[in-house]
Amino acid sequence: MNDTEIGTLRQKLASRVRSDDYRQRRKDMDARALEYKLAPDVTVEPVTANGVRTEMDLDPERLRDAALIWLHGGGYVIGSLVSHRHLVSEAGRAARIWAFALDYRLAPEHPFPAAVEDAVAGYRYLLSRGIKPGRNRDRRRQCRRRPRRCSDASDSRGRAGAAGLRWVYFALGRHGGDRRDDVDQGRG
Repeated sequence: MNDTEIGTLRQKLASRVRSDDYRQRRKDMDARALEYKLAPDVTVEPVTANGVRTEMDLDPERLRDAALIWLHGGGYVIGSLVSHRHLVSEAGRAARIWAFALDYRLAPEHPFPAAVEDAVAGYRYLLSRGIKPGRNRDRRRQCRRRPRRCSDASDSRGRAGAAGLRWVYFALGRHGGDRRDDVDQGRG
């Protein structure tokens, strides 16, 4: 974006009325997101991942052995599948992989660590579908066959959730070796 475009965007954002009530801010954020339409080739499928409501963007042209977990921003208080649907689908399109958005539980109704627990549930769901974290360390083998992989992305406060998810990647064993028991018992 050039300076003129950034200035225009700042003016647009500053002109919007902001409620002090978080419930109204949730509604406003979802309503604003509807201004951005999904591309015609995008198919969003609702999925329940270990009890967490999610959406997967399953474009058949994308790699089926890789996924992007998106943890939306909003300070763990606002944000939803609706508010970030366009952004998530475009991120998946740019990466040419499936995009997987989590509708994690929000505060204050569901305080910490609810959002992190939901992120872990979504991550485990992808593992159960055969998608693995990271990439193959043996580059020669990687050139012949793309490894299944999982990556995370986020905006705003979702980055902290993504950082927590990275700890889970490590604890579960990034390149094989499932250490779920260690995570479940607080070790790892």
